[in-house]
Amino acid sequence: MKMRLFLWAGITCLCVFLSFIVFVLIDRNRRYRAADDGDLSLVSLICNTKTYDKKVISTGGFLHAPVSDFQDAILYIHEDDCRYDIQKNAIFVRLPRGLLPSACQINHRYVWIEGLFSASDWHRNVNSGFLSEISKLSVLPCLFGNGPTNAIIFSIHSDGRVIENECLKIGPGN
Repeated sequence: MKMRLFLWAGITCLCVFLSFIVFVLIDRNRRYRAADDGDLSLVSLICNTKTYDKKVISTGGFLHAPVSDFQDAILYIHEDDCRYDIQKNAIFVRLPRGLLPSACQINHRYVWIEGLFSASDWHRNVNSGFLSEISKLSVLPCLFGNGPTNAIIFSIHSDGRVIENECLKIGPGN
């Protein structure tokens, strides 16, 4: 009789302990996701489009900017994805009209961009969603090699005004 009582007490303690561990892991994962929701990699965004649908996010990638007013930009995971036009590794970006005069400064550069993400099948289901209502776009500096060594931040106001700040110079002689 005592043996059964100890066995049931042991099983009960084990169940309570495992429940506590599961609760702690779920809570930690929930807190981690809440802290990470706004700032994420483009790979995470493309893999989890429904999770981030209709949310303001910021992400980075290689930007192919429009050459005319009638095209939307495309944000690729990598420069090679742009070169080989692998659009499943990209999202469309609706740039504000005020940013179009600066297209030569942002075209074919790595950028960090903030805006409202939509996972809808927008452009003939070619891409994995699109960003609109862009509030900030930062051109990232090249830390190694022969790329551009200055970072440029474009802040886009709700009325469409674009403010450009060149904030960082990296490289020889700086």
